[in-house]
Amino acid sequence: MSFRTIEDLAEAMYSLARIIEAEGDALAERYEFHKTPEAEADSSELIAMMEELEELERMHER
Repeated sequence: MSFRTIEDLAEAMYSLARIIEAEGDALAERYEFHKTPEAEADSSELIAMMEELEELERMHER
C-alpha cells in the first residue's frame, strides 16, 4: 500500500477495512500465522538463548 497524502492513506485503509469486513474469514485463513508445536518449541528455545546472552553480556560489563 502506498500513499502520498493522509487522505490517500485513509482511502486505502477504508478500502482494506471493507475487504476485511466482506472476506475476513478467508483472509485470516490465508494470511494469519498459526503456530505449530514445533514452532512454539523453537520460539521458546530462542527466547531462552537470548536471555542467556543478555545475562552473559551483563556479567561481562561488570
